[in-house]
Amino acid sequence: MKKNTRKTRAKTRTRKKQKQENGQEGKDKKKKKKKKKKKKKKQKKKKKKKKKKKKKKKKKKKDNNNNKTKSRNKNKKKQEHEGQEQTQEKTTTIKKETGKKIFKQQEHQRKAVLKKKQKKNKKNIRKCNKRNKKYPQK
Repeated sequence: MKKNTRKTRAKTRTRKKQKQENGQEGKDKKKKKKKKKKKKKKQKKKKKKKKKKKKKKKKKKKDNNNNKTKSRNKNKKKQEHEGQEQTQEKTTTIKKETGKKIFKQQEHQRKAVLKKKQKKNKKNIRKCNKRNKKYPQK
């Protein structure tokens, strides 16, 4: 690191004075701010580009050129779709039940937390009362 010698300090001082005389000081500050903003914008753009590239790099699906495999896949999809229609009714009921369970659990947790807080408050009040009895405020 370069030492800040007397000469360099004097130079900077004179430069500052010159800028003040020419009314350049405020402009320089504005320029610096603008530069900083531009730099930040550029960095943000770079980050966005990188993210986009990462998304694009994900594996592409293989093309099934073989007609047999194509038809087999089509049939599989058809069967899956038919099966999905039947299972959809079951899944809705299951979802409702699980939702109720989760809600009950959350409510139980909320109550437990409330009880704990109330207990702590009571304890603190008791402590305060004791202290006030021992050392009453004038």
